[in-house]
Amino acid sequence: MSQTKQTKVYTKVIDHDADISKLAKKVIKSCKYIPQQWISQVEDALEEIQRRQNNNDDVETESISDPTEEIKTKLDSVLELFYGDINDKISASLEVLSLCKEVDNVVIIAQHHQMISAFTRILSDQTLYSIDLTFNISKVFLGLSSFEDLHPVLLKYHVGSIIMAVAEQEARRARKNNDERVDGLPFNSRTRNHRHHCVLYVCLSILVRLSDDMAVLRKMMKKGLMNVITQCMLDELPPNLFGSTLFLLRRASAFGEVAELCADENCLVVERLVSSLPTVNETFATDVLSILYNLSFDTGCRCRMLSSGLSKFLPPLLKSKSSITRVTATATLYQLSIDRSHRHVLLNTELANILLQSVSPKKSSADPHLSALLVNVSNCSFPICDILEPIKQASN
Repeated sequence: MSQTKQTKVYTKVIDHDADISKLAKKVIKSCKYIPQQWISQVEDALEEIQRRQNNNDDVETESISDPTEEIKTKLDSVLELFYGDINDKISASLEVLSLCKEVDNVVIIAQHHQMISAFTRILSDQTLYSIDLTFNISKVFLGLSSFEDLHPVLLKYHVGSIIMAVAEQEARRARKNNDERVDGLPFNSRTRNHRHHCVLYVCLSILVRLSDDMAVLRKMMKKGLMNVITQCMLDELPPNLFGSTLFLLRRASAFGEVAELCADENCLVVERLVSSLPTVNETFATDVLSILYNLSFDTGCRCRMLSSGLSKFLPPLLKSKSSITRVTATATLYQLSIDRSHRHVLLNTELANILLQSVSPKKSSADPHLSALLVNVSNCSFPICDILEPIKQASN
């Protein structure tokens, strides 16, 4: 019996356009155990190697897109949990939220229309309410709202309207906790309020991002954005929430109907804004003044500002190091001086002295709001008339 020797032939990676015949001759030449007459078998073997190699390349190429398919498959499986009990829904929402750490995943979630529909259905159904579930889903929508290209998806499913309803309810729940009592003792609602405020902050952040589009902001106004803002203003909000509320209100106050709403006797937005001035930092104070200035074009709002004691909070702002704050405070004060019948209650001694010091004969010009303000209050009991002379001289 003859003994057959075995050997292995090692080849480099075979390119898809390699010359198999030439490569087969090279293999036979380099291996003394393969006779020349086997060249056809060698070619067949090399072609098979090339075919397998190309198949492996295809597998590797498919593996690059595997994460996308894997995420889609995971979303499909998670979707089923949203039809289970409340614990299943919370677990499922956490799974989806964990995927939002990657930008690509956020896009995949936005394209999974069944998932978005499930989210909106749950948030709209108060019988399914859970603060954890609401927070998780809202956070997913916050991730989507971070990308302007995904806003059309949110608008298609009316996410803005749904989030406004959630925000209004969370503001009510937080305020209700403040009023609760147990056995005649104050109810310790700090933890519960913190959770409601967290949800509320996420909701307001979504609305802030959607309001970048003026057309969307107009739609939100029609759907009741001011109801959300009013509910928030009634509560003692932490700084981050107060800042988000101010941001939305400042944008909304550009519309005339907002001033009409704030002038209503049942609305306390103006009073809340005025009372916040002594306690907020300069950035918030400037935002508050900007809102009050926008609202001051309505007679009813001006009356409420004066009755709320706005003039006594303005002196520190008129002396602010920030020129924006000073100018906004002066412009607001000028608006308050428009009504002749209110001028006698507008100025106090401190405010009058600040105005007297704000214009110097050496200055060639003055802030137009300041000049107009001084003219308006020149018939008050304070010595304002002395200021008018240098202004007249400068104008001449």
